[in-house]
Amino acid sequence: MSRYSETLVEFQDRECLCQALEGMGLTYTEHQELESLEDYLGNKRDITKAHIIVPRSNWPGQLVNDTGFEFKEDGTVACHVDDFFSKHGHGEKFLHPLSQRYAELKVKKTSARMRLRVSGEETLADGTRRIKLRR
Repeated sequence: MSRYSETLVEFQDRECLCQALEGMGLTYTEHQELESLEDYLGNKRDITKAHIIVPRSNWPGQLVNDTGFEFKEDGTVACHVDDFFSKHGHGEKFLHPLSQRYAELKVKKTSARMRLRVSGEETLADGTRRIKLRR
């Protein structure tokens, strides 16, 4: 049975995190109380719990555990990723694009609150997204 690694992430805005997951075509469940993650056999892992759970069914054919996001009382957010998932490069293929989507959504949400509007968007050759804002 593989174990989980905990990575602190900057996903404090639940709404933006959920929208980013949806934008990647991933299903998830959201819980007010911490819920146990399941391993690749479907057994509950009581030692690893999360508020937002991305089920392993999002990666068909892969023997991986659920992935979860835990919103801690001190304001930090931990991502629980299966070590097997990470070791085979899937963690990076998941967290990096998720971070990019989250950041873009957070910038747009914050700029709207500041009464700024998006005047243009472009994707650079290296994959970087640039958003232009105006009053």
